[in-house]
Amino acid sequence: MTPSPQRDLQFTRLYYAAFFGGTAFISPFLYLFFIQQGLNGVQVGWTLSLAATVTLLAAPFWANRNTSWRNPRGALQIFLILTALTLLWLSQQTMFWGI
Repeated sequence: MTPSPQRDLQFTRLYYAAFFGGTAFISPFLYLFFIQQGLNGVQVGWTLSLAATVTLLAAPFWANRNTSWRNPRGALQIFLILTALTLLWLSQQTMFWGI
């Protein structure tokens, strides 16, 4: 039994709302967190700009890979979990090179 297109659309909307909502919730506090970890302004700028640059460069690759996967919904779930684990790992770092 295949899922209906309406169900897929609702799942996709929920996923992106959770992903971008979580990012919007965390991003204003990243600067404060990095300062608390002992980074200076230049290091915070490098860290935040590098994350944005990697996202900009990686997005076309992952979008292209999405067309060849049999189950892109499973891939989205895996990436959501990996994002949460990465943010958890980031919260435990204390040095600039670890971040």
